[in-house]
Amino acid sequence: MPRGSRSRSELLGTREALQLDENVKPAFPRFYTNHANIYATPFDVVLEAGVKSAPTDQSTVSCHLVMSPQMAKVVAQILTESIRQWEEKHGEIRLSGQLMHGPTGQKSQPS
Repeated sequence: MPRGSRSRSELLGTREALQLDENVKPAFPRFYTNHANIYATPFDVVLEAGVKSAPTDQSTVSCHLVMSPQMAKVVAQILTESIRQWEEKHGEIRLSGQLMHGPTGQKSQPS
């Protein structure tokens, strides 16, 4: 170890003193969604996620994920690649019968 540097355990102290438990994960919220909308401004993109329930078809919003347009593009690329890999392993995801709304609000059938 280079002179003047300390080990990780020296910097953090003992495990007992900090009460660290490797099996405990941070408490981040986790949401299921079957409904999503996207809103954009020149500075932000907002992904609204929630649950649409039958028979009323009413939606309850669970969260808004706000990001820059640049981050939204990165997320889109990550999702596209993840879906490609999933379909490669499990087969094509079919969206027949589901309507999607484009940015203009016009209804369109997915391909």
